[in-house]
Amino acid sequence: LLKVGDDRNSRMVDSTLATDYLYNDYCRDGDENELVTRRMVAAQVLTEDAATGGRFKRRSCQFVSVSQQSKRTEHHGDDDANNGAEEVWEVTLVNGGWIAVDPSTKAGTEGRKFAAATAAKASANDNSNKGSEGRNKVPLVLTAADERIAHRLECLAMGDAWKSERPSKKDKKEEEDEQMLELDVRAALTNMNLPLTPQGATSALIQIGRWSENNRANENENGTKKKRNNMAVEPWSPELLEAARSLALYEEKRRKSLAKSCFQSGLKKGSKNRKKKDAASAGDDLEGRVNLASLPCVCIDAKRASFRDDSIGIRLRSSTGRKVNKLASKWEVLVHIADVSDIYFDEKLEDRNMLVLRQAAERRGQSRYDLPLGPLHLLPPVALTALSLATNKGKTPNRSITLWAYIDERDGRLLEAGLERTIISSPTALTFSDATNLLGSNPDEIAKSMANPKAILSVAERNLAMWSQRHRQRNQAAEKKEKRFKTKELIAKELDAASGIQGRDDGVGGSFQRSRGHRVVDASLDLYAFAV
Repeated sequence: LLKVGDDRNSRMVDSTLATDYLYNDYCRDGDENELVTRRMVAAQVLTEDAATGGRFKRRSCQFVSVSQQSKRTEHHGDDDANNGAEEVWEVTLVNGGWIAVDPSTKAGTEGRKFAAATAAKASANDNSNKGSEGRNKVPLVLTAADERIAHRLECLAMGDAWKSERPSKKDKKEEEDEQMLELDVRAALTNMNLPLTPQGATSALIQIGRWSENNRANENENGTKKKRNNMAVEPWSPELLEAARSLALYEEKRRKSLAKSCFQSGLKKGSKNRKKKDAASAGDDLEGRVNLASLPCVCIDAKRASFRDDSIGIRLRSSTGRKVNKLASKWEVLVHIADVSDIYFDEKLEDRNMLVLRQAAERRGQSRYDLPLGPLHLLPPVALTALSLATNKGKTPNRSITLWAYIDERDGRLLEAGLERTIISSPTALTFSDATNLLGSNPDEIAKSMANPKAILSVAERNLAMWSQRHRQRNQAAEKKEKRFKTKELIAKELDAASGIQGRDDGVGGSFQRSRGHRVVDASLDLYAFAV
């Protein structure tokens, strides 16, 4: 909206231009009332934005000139005394509107508003604490601009660096680092009287209630407070932590209930009545899901992975009742993704807790694993653990969204695919290195417990490799992605050889690996995205 008008370069906005921006559809011919209503809404939006120091400021109409002409009266007889006097005939004005504020001015204003809102919240909480023992804290409502500042503060608090494009002298490093901070973040910290450092960002996040102090970490064994040089904190609000704990308790009860229905005595995997059993099991006891708990699956992830959200399995095509092309393949490849949709659709958990979790996920948007001081997860770890796949836990069910794919092993063609809401078994957890070694080993060399994972990986790799090759031949974006990966792999190998240190398997710190285990996972997720 900062560049509007026919030339897309105007900084002046009026209600007509704002209406065109806010409403994508057109009014019907003759619907003047709707058009007027829309212009009124657009004008109100601009007015409120200007009043709160946002993107625009009001510019009044400006006087340019006035034209006059002689005033003549029509009287018989002598001329009237007023005859020949001049009167205003026309006034020229420059139309007013709302002018876009300079980005640097806007950023500074937003930073100051963020600090002022934080101070107002602290004052309100101090007043509410008197006589209420701190029970009635006033929450800080953040605007979209405030949310952006809060997100950058979170990254700064986790050690995210703002690097100068030019090499700086050692004595000027601190000054240049401060200059590389965004204007609104710098203004917010400065007006809150906090240093422009990770410690200052942490204090700001605690003040706005986005983060909380870890009281347990700050207490000695006898319950007294520790003296803190470095503040021990949780990167979550107390309200969000409580909602996450409630979710974990709810999910634990839910898994136990599902386990009773999933692992009752059932039919063998290859029996003719398998399809009927799966249909019957997709009832109320299993939340309408297909029961795949009798099929083993594997989960391949980085060595340091805390949460696992995808796994791979295989299934005999004949067990589904679908048509089998014996020349193509007898297997279906299964890609399981942990089902976290309950955060948005489940009404069983207390509404307030779900709302808190949902808003937190929307605010943060994604997990960050590339920050110097550790990962910044989408949700508290206790919530992510409850929602992720439980691995290596025997008869523990997992709720998943499963893609089944029937691939022609002769040419990699995807013959048929579909999605199912499923219950799957607890996957066998493997690192990328484990999976690579397992794929390269002989069946006689592996432990008996690894026989199923070996078989799953072999079938899945064969099918996925054929599909990936065909997909790259027909998809230019996929071919470019493969070339980028090959280049990164070559560079990573050279760097590892020069340093004598093997890079990490999770991409942190610029490391890059592409083992057979990595390729299987990448291909399975590409297939999932393509089929969906």
